[in-house]
Amino acid sequence: MPVTRRDVLWSLGGGLAGAAVTPVPWKLLDDTAIWTQRRHALPVPPRGLVTFRPVACPLCPAGCALRVRCVGAQPVAVVGEARHPLGGGACALGLTLHHLAYHPLRLAGPAVRVNGRRESVTLDAAVERIAQAVEYARAGGQRVMVLDRRPGRVVSAAWRRLLAARPQGLYVTRPGEGETLAVLQGALAKPVALGLDLEGTRTLVSFGAPVLEGWGRPGRMLAARKGLRVVQVDAWRSPTAALADEWVSISPGGEGPLALALAHVVVRDQAAPFSEEVRRALAGFSPLRAEARTGVEPARIEALARALVRQSPAVAIGGGDPGAGPLPPDAERAIALLDVVLGSVGREGGFVARRPLPEAGTDAVGAPPTALEDVPAGSVGVLLLDAADDGRALPWPLLHRALASNAVVVSLSPFDGALAREAHLLVPAPAPLEAWDEVLPTADASVASYSVCAPVLQAPPGATDTVALVQRLAGALRVEVGKATHEERLRERAAAIQAAGRGRLVARAEGGYTEQAAADADALWEALVAGGCWIDEPQGVTPLEVRAPLPSTASLERWSQPEAAGSDLGLVAFAARGTAGTTPVSPLLTKLYQESDLRPSARTAALSREEAERRGLADRQPVRIESPAGVVHAELRIDPGLPPGRIALAAGPDPAALHPGTSTRAVGALPLAVAAADGTWRETRVRVGEA
Repeated sequence: MPVTRRDVLWSLGGGLAGAAVTPVPWKLLDDTAIWTQRRHALPVPPRGLVTFRPVACPLCPAGCALRVRCVGAQPVAVVGEARHPLGGGACALGLTLHHLAYHPLRLAGPAVRVNGRRESVTLDAAVERIAQAVEYARAGGQRVMVLDRRPGRVVSAAWRRLLAARPQGLYVTRPGEGETLAVLQGALAKPVALGLDLEGTRTLVSFGAPVLEGWGRPGRMLAARKGLRVVQVDAWRSPTAALADEWVSISPGGEGPLALALAHVVVRDQAAPFSEEVRRALAGFSPLRAEARTGVEPARIEALARALVRQSPAVAIGGGDPGAGPLPPDAERAIALLDVVLGSVGREGGFVARRPLPEAGTDAVGAPPTALEDVPAGSVGVLLLDAADDGRALPWPLLHRALASNAVVVSLSPFDGALAREAHLLVPAPAPLEAWDEVLPTADASVASYSVCAPVLQAPPGATDTVALVQRLAGALRVEVGKATHEERLRERAAAIQAAGRGRLVARAEGGYTEQAAADADALWEALVAGGCWIDEPQGVTPLEVRAPLPSTASLERWSQPEAAGSDLGLVAFAARGTAGTTPVSPLLTKLYQESDLRPSARTAALSREEAERRGLADRQPVRIESPAGVVHAELRIDPGLPPGRIALAAGPDPAALHPGTSTRAVGALPLAVAAADGTWRETRVRVGEA
């Protein structure tokens, strides 16, 4: 049944009333008492001048504006910039950003992994090893691949130039939050960048995207929420589903069929002309036939489709959950087709054209992006994992599939996280707050924007800036990628923005922000470093010619048939944005995952009461969960909001990050993930039993 605001208010009221009888406040008091009795065990705050430094959070694509309180040179607190022109605020991860430079999983310097143990090496030796591996791969006809999880940065341009100069170089990216927009952009007769006119949207249908808990620019969503009806299509009662105006519970993997069923009703009921090709594709997805694949009653599908037409402008969004990964490409095409059928492309309140961010002359030169699923299996001899993180899960088997048997894996992460543990060579980059960074437009942005983040902390000697590493590696390979430093490349991009002669500069001012003119590129740069933001001009809403993006014939045939019954459960993987990536969370956040139970941990699996009783399992019982990819152990929790036939398990955070020194034995959803040929793992089936 749909979840209403009343349900949420009741749950909040019950939570507040029950807080006094839970262990949460008493545990906090207990911890405080212990700490005050053992003050010598606490870090002593430094003495010095109190200053505030503007930064941007690099833990996910939102790049939320933050303000760091420093005592002397030491950051001691972080707050969100509530008045930022693109939307203010910060999540719990951003508020603990200053802890990460001191995280126990921090790597001290370059190292090689020998027999499972790390052995320190010099930076020169590490670069030489990488160069030798690259030459060996070239001689063997193997690929050299860089995985960039935050494309579009000046660091990305440096990688692309390096790879373009090498035979068989591969610059690889992963689908992100804006995958629906990317599909629509590819369907345009004249390709242009697209954004979402969220402020004019009346209805937003989210197919599993966490739009109310961390998606796009959260401050912007919060500002638009009052006039926006949100319908969450999800396989479990996620936090967004609980906060949405309506929750539509679907079977795992039912996103594509439901989108087609909604489009079927819209096309059937409207007099607007649609191509015969579209009508044929939708013919087998009447609400009655779609019920077997989606688990949604036909009347519910009919009502939702008519509401989308009545409460327009309406848009449908995919992109996936940070823990469950991207939706299958054909599911994204089905969602994009629903947007086309609804007339949401090229109109106010829908998807609108967005000018691209002005680039420096060298930024557009280099190897073209390649999707990970398009990399031939066993073809990669060297894999370099860029240090940037998008906060989304990435199971190791997806990468391992592309590697040759003798491949060399290089991790640039500052931390000894899950993917870094698979690497043969570690060359840690600076931690957050220790290096230059930049904030690019989010996938949903209706206009481009740009800001930079200067270092607050000095990086330790063992950390190497990624641009500097690319230049060192290029020198060892006798390749030219330019000599400009990271900061100089950012200055070049700011100069390109200034030369474009458009947009406005919103500069940091006392108590907030104010618009001002930048006399030249240097003035723009100084304003950006001081916490300002450049915001482009709206392009204006113009009609866009779009071809209908149709799913493949194979998917249409498979989705039109009932799913084969079986005893296995559908795995519902999930994670909060930023907790399933390669950057660890602060150990301070253990309270979210332990005593408070505000977030399920990766050691806790959820079943409905009906499903648990059918399998002879009880609440708080240790269970064993198995898939063709692996086995994990967890503690079972009974979740009345979880439909039968599925099991929910978090994909992060890594328990070793919350509790340094903890065994790195496989836990959570990712070791169970069965990767499909399209690079997704959302339809993984598992078995559960007593541990």
